[in-house]
Amino acid sequence: MKEKGNKRKLVDFNEDFLHYVWRLKRFELKSLQTEKGENITIINGGAWNHDAGPDFLNAKIKIGDTTWAGHVEIHIHSSDWTKHQHHMDQAYDNVILHVVYSHDQEITLSDGSVVPCLSLKDRIEKDLYVKFLRLKDHQEWIPCQSMISQVDELSWSFWKDKLLIERLQRKTSYIKKLSDDYQSNWQFVMILLTARYLVGKQNADSLEFALRYLGPSIIRKCSQSNIQISALLLGTAGFISDPKEDYIQELNNEYRFLKAKYELSSKILPWKYMRMRPSSFPDLRLAQLAQLLNTSSQLFSKILDTESAKEINNLFDIELDQYWDHHFRVGSTSEKASKKQIGKTTIQSIIINAIAPLLFYYGI
Repeated sequence: MKEKGNKRKLVDFNEDFLHYVWRLKRFELKSLQTEKGENITIINGGAWNHDAGPDFLNAKIKIGDTTWAGHVEIHIHSSDWTKHQHHMDQAYDNVILHVVYSHDQEITLSDGSVVPCLSLKDRIEKDLYVKFLRLKDHQEWIPCQSMISQVDELSWSFWKDKLLIERLQRKTSYIKKLSDDYQSNWQFVMILLTARYLVGKQNADSLEFALRYLGPSIIRKCSQSNIQISALLLGTAGFISDPKEDYIQELNNEYRFLKAKYELSSKILPWKYMRMRPSSFPDLRLAQLAQLLNTSSQLFSKILDTESAKEINNLFDIELDQYWDHHFRVGSTSEKASKKQIGKTTIQSIIINAIAPLLFYYGI
């Protein structure tokens, strides 16, 4: 960052700033165009990804006359794509827009198609980076933290009640969408919600995409057999495509049969492992979900029949195939054997964020 007098120029910043600019749309939005002159309309900028993979996931952007769904990658220069070796990573093949400060190189995907590029160089106000640094370097958790003690108790209480109501409304609005999408198929809605909070926020969207792709009918039919539902979930997720162990070979054989029967295909999805405990790895979580669906094929009905949180906890008391005693990931053996049960904290998260809101909405 260079200075002249009291004014700073917009140079020498990192990608964090561009993430901030894209996330909050702090740039000129009128007449957006790619470097090739195609009009751009941002319908949804995507969810900010704090882990490995593209910077913003599941965006929806209209480019020219076509509306695309996929990911957004952000760099200072277009050539950073190659410097970061994204051209060697299949996780970036679903990028629909490359957002850069300065365009200096045309980027192509593994199939040879050009990645549309949006340059922000002339669309960011000159003083925005200074404002960004002030926010970023602020020592308090939130800027108004020191003033919280001045709020009277009644206002504080009303505010917390308001937050609680807004939280419940947000969750039920999502449940309503799922219910509408699947014509009030409560069992499948319960599966989708449970899966999100079982696998964790890093991989929730990828797992929901896989489950929606399979649909309620195929999942219901395969749930009657543990080997079938395990093969179906792990195979669709792409975890058993290179079998080197007997159990994985068995799953792969079963998946190949199901794949032909139901005309399925494996999906290249951005599964995350960084900054994650091994007990939360997506391979293991899918195996646990498969076992849960096999032992509680009518999960929603069983939850309706429960009368306490303890009874719900018992539904999640499952036991996996012995293969998982020595594995947290497919193909990666751990020396110390351990039973891979769903932890109490995870079950509590599912109860609070999935089961309780769904029962509330179902009651309405």
